[in-house]
Amino acid sequence: VVMVVRDEEFYISMCLQSILPYIDGLYILDTGSTDRTIEIITEFSTRFPNIILERGNFGGARRFGQGYDELGARNYALSRARSYFNPDWIICMDADEVYNEIFFSIIDSAIIGNMSAITHATNIPVHPNMVNNNREALSTVKGSILFDAHTRIWNDKKKAVNWIQPIGQHVTLPISIDFVIPDIVHFHLHHMFGPKSIFSWLLWRGDPPAVPP
Repeated sequence: VVMVVRDEEFYISMCLQSILPYIDGLYILDTGSTDRTIEIITEFSTRFPNIILERGNFGGARRFGQGYDELGARNYALSRARSYFNPDWIICMDADEVYNEIFFSIIDSAIIGNMSAITHATNIPVHPNMVNNNREALSTVKGSILFDAHTRIWNDKKKAVNWIQPIGQHVTLPISIDFVIPDIVHFHLHHMFGPKSIFSWLLWRGDPPAVPP
């Protein structure tokens, strides 16, 4: 697993607990945390020695803020993870996301089937309005209707992809999908609770705080 983090103390523990029992290695690039993110990751690494934590400066006063080089950070993290682990499969995720155990059992099937890349839906919408107001997030992939489809898992031995130029706020991966998980296996915690969820609600209300989380 490859992660790029900054100031994720509220979510990072839940993220790590959801994946560490199932993975062979975790590379984390911290791009300038000033909260307890580093401390929390270090605590986990005493129990899970397969965690590699490094720091790097990729600009910006905060992640996704003005001047932040997301493309450079993500591709640097990928290259470092490859050099440490030489992985067969790579999962890219953020610190405010979690997977459930169903995901990892399905991944085993994809690996056995010699698949190349996997996509899945994300979130259990906390309110029907989340879907109704985000119709553009619904897509049909190989016959499955997915909400907020994510493709961040691939066989790196078949095709060692890198992140490409940002589209809007986030960068994308040039991957052809051949395996779809229709089950709900992945959750964006910031859509559900915590400081990022509160910020999104205030932003929607037209009253965002001066400093985003």
